[in-house]
Amino acid sequence: MPLKSLSRMLLAFSLVVGIVWGNDITDSKNDSIHLNLSEVISLSAQQHYSVMVAKSQWEEQKQATLETKASFWPQITAQMSQSRQKQNYLGSSFSSTSGDEYYGQIFNAFDAQLNLSQVLFNRNLFKAIQMAKQYESAKESTYLAAREAASLQGASYFLEAFRAKARLDAAQYRVKWAKDVLEQSRRFEDVGKGSLLDTARAVLQYENEYQTYSEASTQYASALVTLAQWLGLSQNHSFMLDEPKASFDEKPLEPFETILADAMKNRPDLAAQRKQLKALQVSVETYRSEKWPILGLSASAGVNGGEPDNADKAYSLGIGLEIPIYTGGDIDSRAKQAQAQVYQQQVTIQNLESEVEKDIREAIFTLNGAKTQWVSSQKGVKAAESVLKLTQSRYREGLSTNLEVAEAQDTLARAQENLIRAQYSYYLAQTSLAYASGILEKAFSTP
Repeated sequence: MPLKSLSRMLLAFSLVVGIVWGNDITDSKNDSIHLNLSEVISLSAQQHYSVMVAKSQWEEQKQATLETKASFWPQITAQMSQSRQKQNYLGSSFSSTSGDEYYGQIFNAFDAQLNLSQVLFNRNLFKAIQMAKQYESAKESTYLAAREAASLQGASYFLEAFRAKARLDAAQYRVKWAKDVLEQSRRFEDVGKGSLLDTARAVLQYENEYQTYSEASTQYASALVTLAQWLGLSQNHSFMLDEPKASFDEKPLEPFETILADAMKNRPDLAAQRKQLKALQVSVETYRSEKWPILGLSASAGVNGGEPDNADKAYSLGIGLEIPIYTGGDIDSRAKQAQAQVYQQQVTIQNLESEVEKDIREAIFTLNGAKTQWVSSQKGVKAAESVLKLTQSRYREGLSTNLEVAEAQDTLARAQENLIRAQYSYYLAQTSLAYASGILEKAFSTP
């Protein structure tokens, strides 16, 4: 009898907690925010701080390019000055008597000029502008690469939350079955068809399933917090995740060679590295061009004199030529350093191209494998659900024990987990392949 009383208390406690928890979950759905995979990718590409920093660096480089270009434009300045000076003279320079007289003379000076300077030939400056443009283009590609990387991470967080939600739904489904078995065991025990052991076993199964449900609920809540933090959304809201769309009737993938060739053209991070290489190659020429002469023009026009109304016109015109003769090897040293950086960048690009190929191969293998596993897992879940229904029906008729029902529930749990894992792998492989191809944001953009 103590075991029987204990089982009744456990059942009552579990049902009360379940009702309260269920009401909390239902209430939390009010004022909820719906999110789908496309929206998460779009928000990640627009709002994440890494994207905003990359965009700011791009804008900074734009201004640096404009600053470099400004040196090629005419430099025009204007200046004007006027001074007044009084000079005292001793009336008799040979007299030392106290009666010596002094007289003063005032001098005025006025000057106004308009100055012009213009670079006529400066190969070093021309190459510097080319280098600045390449760095600006590289920063633009880096910004696009940051958008793709943020989109991939946001998609990963969304899919993790979606997987946690699928596990929560599966656990809730199994709790329902366990509750039905427990209630049936109680009825059998009351009418003498079941034993106390069967009821205790049903209670244990129910508690195990409810514990799994509790853990799944915690994991789902944690996944939503992580997703909200990544997207910069308020964590006070509740979120509803829309299931990603998957169709196995889509046209087959392009041949690997075609996907790889497109990725080599579309990957923004790879484009950024290549533009960085071009900038470094131009920097070598920039340093070497310091040996070239510099030709410039200077001119000025204005007036000068004692007063503005009687000032004389003045002008000047000149051409200057600067020829570096000896720099102590400084120019060659910097050019060789830049050439070493060019080689390092070439090695970096080769390594990145190898990683792109590896990422595409892995994504294709995972996508094809997950598609097969998904179809197989769906069949497994349907079969496990049929077995569970049949076993429970037999148990209600007294043709089997609740131990067989518990085994059927365990089989269903494994089948559901296999399906959830296959779904997660398939969706993640889809996003990974799009990222590896350099088209993640474009592929999941909302029309």
